[in-house]
Amino acid sequence: MENPHKFMSPKWYEWTHKEAQSCHDVFMDWTRDKVFEKVMEVGCGKCAFYAGFFNETRYVGLDKDLDVVAYRNDRHIPHITYCGDVLTWRGDTADLVFSRAVIDHMEDPDAFVRACLELSTRYVYIMNYRGYFADIEQHRGEHRANGFWYTDISVRQIEHLLSLMPVKYDVNCICTGRKAPEIKQETHIIIEKL
Repeated sequence: MENPHKFMSPKWYEWTHKEAQSCHDVFMDWTRDKVFEKVMEVGCGKCAFYAGFFNETRYVGLDKDLDVVAYRNDRHIPHITYCGDVLTWRGDTADLVFSRAVIDHMEDPDAFVRACLELSTRYVYIMNYRGYFADIEQHRGEHRANGFWYTDISVRQIEHLLSLMPVKYDVNCICTGRKAPEIKQETHIIIEKL
């Protein structure tokens, strides 16, 4: 379904969340049997859905867009939102660090995974919306005219990276339920530090 809202507007963030609700449900189901003292959403955006979902937990948002952080703070979302780049952030940590549709826009996805692991004391859960790419050897990305990177994440490259670390991990193909020509699968990367 074509996006009816202005790019990066509050309504656009809500629309992008709702159109992927089945993928969010997979993540939320994964959290249900776990106890977290603090969670951190990397690339939290203006929607604030997860701030509400984790209402009984200390939730921290991290976004490098100052406009996003100002929007969330102006609306008094009852959790902390920091302005910072995950690749250089050296502030708060959490027992769960998670993101959706952020790794897909990284020039260096492996650096993103390492940065999330640095911020996590236990779990990392990364949702990649652009598809499930089990057949490519390396990530492939391009910097487009709109100023954003668009990267297809190589399952093989992510699994190789994680195999060199003291972690347990799963890289899962999640069906989105969307019809062609929309993206029909996404990748969920679940990491537990040992």
